Amino acid sequence: MKETTISIMGSRKTKSIVETVAQVIFTVCALAALIAVAAITLYMVISGAPALTEVGYCFPQFGHQVLQTHNMVYYL
Repeated sequence: MKETTISIMGSRKTKSIVETVAQVIFTVCALAALIAVAAITLYMVISGAPALTEVGYCFPQFGHQVLQTHNMVYYL
């Protein structure tokens, strides 16, 4: 009598199916991660745009650092 057992690693066909399913799951997770990173980056740029327009896009020239508090400007 031959005993039949069911195993994930039973045959070549079963292995290829398991590998295909794992590849699809991995690809879906990777795409979800990329979309999440892109959404976070886009949110950071959009939410930081008003602050950049107030401060300015250029760095202070000649190595001066500007500290602005209320209406007073301090050059460090």
